[in-house]
Amino acid sequence: MPIPLEPRKVYNFNVYPSLLLGSDFSGSTVLSILHHSDAIRETDIFAQHAQVYPFLPAGTPNDATGYDYVKLELPSGNKIILGIPWIDANSIVLISSQRVNVSLTGIVPTDVAKIKALFAANNIKYNSITTTTI
Repeated sequence: MPIPLEPRKVYNFNVYPSLLLGSDFSGSTVLSILHHSDAIRETDIFAQHAQVYPFLPAGTPNDATGYDYVKLELPSGNKIILGIPWIDANSIVLISSQRVNVSLTGIVPTDVAKIKALFAANNIKYNSITTTTI
């Protein structure tokens, strides 16, 4: 079954080897789909395949070069490369994102750091925070 992942889109999904990789990939942005020859330039796909293969569904090729990989950016900003067959296709949910503009009044300069910390603690990405004296 083909995995419906597209670059620059954000997804929630689970992986089969969750004991090794974690069970929740919420808010993961697809950076690219990689051929094994490109993935190996960035990570040891052979070692990773050997670790995760026992957790994969029957019929998955026992060959790290037998499938493609996906490079993701996690909400934390960390990047990870996963083999496509490691992803539970039935768990994939495309997340539609929205731009939200917020205008706050009564904010003092020290509040800006608190707002940034609040966003970071909740894995909320923001483009910029600007202040205007009123």
